[in-house]
Amino acid sequence: ASTAEIFNPQLQIKPIITLSEGAEFVDYNGGEILEFGSFSETATITIEAGNGSTRQWKIRLINKPQLPNSGFELWKTDGLYPTISETPGVGLGWATANNSFVKGTLSTSNPPNGNAAEMTTDIVDNFLIKNLITSGTLYVGQFKLSLDMDNPRSMTKFGIPFEASPTAVKIDAKYRPGNSLQRSVNVSGMKYRLENVAGEDKGQIWIELVNWSGSGNIDYSGEANANIKVLARGEYNFIGASGWNRITIPFIKNSSYDLYPVTHIVIVIASSAEGHLFLGAKESVLTVDNIELVY
Repeated sequence: ASTAEIFNPQLQIKPIITLSEGAEFVDYNGGEILEFGSFSETATITIEAGNGSTRQWKIRLINKPQLPNSGFELWKTDGLYPTISETPGVGLGWATANNSFVKGTLSTSNPPNGNAAEMTTDIVDNFLIKNLITSGTLYVGQFKLSLDMDNPRSMTKFGIPFEASPTAVKIDAKYRPGNSLQRSVNVSGMKYRLENVAGEDKGQIWIELVNWSGSGNIDYSGEANANIKVLARGEYNFIGASGWNRITIPFIKNSSYDLYPVTHIVIVIASSAEGHLFLGAKESVLTVDNIELVY
């Protein structure tokens, strides 16, 4: 009988193998970690029985990993502001756009499931920035604060390394739109005026499997990029108020890129779908928990 303690969800395992009486490992030291360069690699362990006969066991990884911190339990305070933990490392897990001016994504209690992530749209109004609509956001990737207000998505680097090909994403979610849809219109510098807009705010989750051909870490803000090929995409919009539901978002493949391997996964969650365009409603709230990749 055997089980496996996972160290790196994709490329390392520590097999726990129970040998029959008198049996010994021939080419493996019990308890050693097996490392795989890719999911196509196979490891071989040879075992010699008490009667001298040998048998080889082939081990390979099943390419069905889940995302770290997928229940949104791990949070931290980075300097003066709270944010989700980037476990297992910066650019390898979840991130928020929380910063010294915006605290749009925070932990909230979700009994009996522990914590959940709650995104809230707000209006920044302080000594530096006036009347700026800001959506709460949560995504896999990295946030780098800058004051490029003409292109707020330049601060977000979407996507983390990933080789698998899930068919869908499941997630628990509930949504409540704010009362008044507004747009921030630039007056000068970082000063904006608020304009009322007809309609109602909506929350959004969008997902992608992408191939990154650039050098170094992925640099993707959701806009067209010569080094990005979107292999599959899905989207879900929250329209109107709703309580907790478990929703499923399928990945829709782009058949033009069938021959390209997946290198990164992108998941972006926002309390205002067009928050990057400074459009949203104050106190729109999107709460999510228990994300699952479906294979």
